[in-house]
Amino acid sequence: MANSSGGLQNISGNTFDPEPDSTSEKIFSSINIITGLIGLIGNFTVCLVTVRLKDQKVNMLIVTQAIVDLLASLVLVILTITNIVSAVPTNAILGYLYCFLWQSRFILYFLFAVSTFNLVAISLERYVAVLHPILYANNLSRKKVFVLAALAWVFGPIMEVIHAIITVVEVQNGECAFHSWNETTKSAVGVLIFLWQFFIPCIIMGFCFTRIALELQKRGKRRKKMEIPTVSAAITTKAKGTAGNSGLKQSAASSASMQTRNVTITLITVFAVYVICWSTDNFLFLQYNLGGYIDFNGPLYGFAVTMAILNSACNPIIYAFRYDQYRKELKELFAGCNHNLCGVDSSRSAEKTTKL
Repeated sequence: MANSSGGLQNISGNTFDPEPDSTSEKIFSSINIITGLIGLIGNFTVCLVTVRLKDQKVNMLIVTQAIVDLLASLVLVILTITNIVSAVPTNAILGYLYCFLWQSRFILYFLFAVSTFNLVAISLERYVAVLHPILYANNLSRKKVFVLAALAWVFGPIMEVIHAIITVVEVQNGECAFHSWNETTKSAVGVLIFLWQFFIPCIIMGFCFTRIALELQKRGKRRKKMEIPTVSAAITTKAKGTAGNSGLKQSAASSASMQTRNVTITLITVFAVYVICWSTDNFLFLQYNLGGYIDFNGPLYGFAVTMAILNSACNPIIYAFRYDQYRKELKELFAGCNHNLCGVDSSRSAEKTTKL
């Protein structure tokens, strides 16, 4: 969500488009390309792994998130390269379209907005799943989750489109130039973008994940209280020689609960990283549109840009460290395990070997 210096305003509305010196330009170009490549590889891996996890509706939203972040990473890499090696087309129509859709970074920030609203969709899905599990099981079908993901593409970029409409795009001496109708309009739309694409999503996600965290904490306390009686009952049942079907059901229910807890905590981490990565850029953008000054070659601006573009590459790393199902499926995919739970199927493999 950046604006350029010299009174020209980037259509995307972010703080990404200064007139840097050659040294800083090379540094930022290198960071963009490296981050974009990491995001490409990481999010492509998430897509490959998560589509194999078909037992949870939330995985549909995780795949959507990975696809959006993958596209954003791809656009970031291509945009950086074209800024270095290409020029504005001389044809009037092509030149205008190049400036309007590409050089303005409209496509990039369109995808960033979709990514944010898809994360909102994830927080709402998790809120219903954890706090209203019966409602979730009976009413939230996979089709409705798909619609929820589609709505992120419709409503997320609305302010980016409005910002593009009020921005005048010109090609001057072979370069793109952007400016708003007037300063008042620029400031008003800038504040609306901040509210729509950052502040309101953070409020919604913060509320959902806070309620979820409190609920998981309560359940954790209850589970600890029930552990000792459950173990005692299991020992008694075994001593009596009964089949213990109820114990198996309890174990299965506990396993499902732990999976829900794990994926939810993982997504809370994703939200926290999103806030950390985008806060500086968004608040700089807000104060700039309210008449403040940004040193586009200063360290604060550089930090804001670096953190913002890192966000698309962070989620795969979080999944690898925090999401148990993802990590196990990743091992199966790349380490050649033919199972969902390595420990169980390893024993099966050992049994087969013994029989042979």
